[in-house]
Amino acid sequence: MQFNVTVRTDGLQHTRNRIKMIQNAPKEALNEIGESVVAKAQQRIRSTKTAPDGTPWAPWSMATIRANQNKGGSLLYRTGALLDSIQYRVSDKTITVYSNVGYARFLQFGTPKMPARPFLGWTEEDINKVRQIIGEALK
Repeated sequence: MQFNVTVRTDGLQHTRNRIKMIQNAPKEALNEIGESVVAKAQQRIRSTKTAPDGTPWAPWSMATIRANQNKGGSLLYRTGALLDSIQYRVSDKTITVYSNVGYARFLQFGTPKMPARPFLGWTEEDINKVRQIIGEALK
């Protein structure tokens, strides 16, 4: 009686590559999410002038209009510093989207004399994009 045993390893490299891809997927996916959220925040400042929930930002007060008459610009945009400061950072399995300009918090949350004009935050579209990115990364 004779038995032949054949061990095939051609699928082993594919399996190793797949495992490596899944291990790297979270960071790659978080980078893609970060880029998307930063782009959306910048779009709010450049053109839509709305909070992440779609609510239009409060217009400038008359005092602000008078003070900025000859300076140009629009809500949350005059020099481009805020727009350019929006960044994201990925660490482990977390993503942080932020602005490093000192006045960003006053714009985001408002003050006793100025209404909040949130430019950072998540929309339903963002959440759906996150689901799509994570789903693609784990295929």
